[in-house]
Amino acid sequence: MATMQRALGNNFLKKYLKNKKYNTVINIGCRSDKDIQGMFYSDYFDAKKIIKVEPFPIKKYDVDYIAKCENLPFENSVSDMIFLHNVFLPYECDIDIEKSLMEMHRVLMKSGEVIISYSDFSLDAKNYLEKTRNAILGYFSPIEIYEYQTTGDRYMDKIVDYHVEIFCGKK
Repeated sequence: MATMQRALGNNFLKKYLKNKKYNTVINIGCRSDKDIQGMFYSDYFDAKKIIKVEPFPIKKYDVDYIAKCENLPFENSVSDMIFLHNVFLPYECDIDIEKSLMEMHRVLMKSGEVIISYSDFSLDAKNYLEKTRNAILGYFSPIEIYEYQTTGDRYMDKIVDYHVEIFCGKK
């Protein structure tokens, strides 16, 4: 079952992508590609080609590439959409966000779009989310920003999950 946070984010993604068409989507951080609501994120996109990239080879996922966000295995300007879902997570991984954004900017076509989804539930969540948002907007022009928070029990503590979906174009 999807969390309230995941369901809100997925519904917003579906609404945003409803009438969009793409040639090549690069889905970074796709893991199993499941959206936890019985669908696959790849199904959200009307695209001729979807390339799945997994930066964290924890399990054997059905992906096209295993590659770090900081060093994507693509030529310049090859994609008109990059989807990065929950890869910029402060508690799961050690990613250089600036280098990752530079790489995404490099492989994105001039008229391309990016969707970057990220969240945090730590005590310093708002600072992390703001810092990450500022870094993203240093490389991309905002089209739409959707922010929300949910509360619930996680690890026996009351927590607040903060989540951001940023839809941007290439600067």
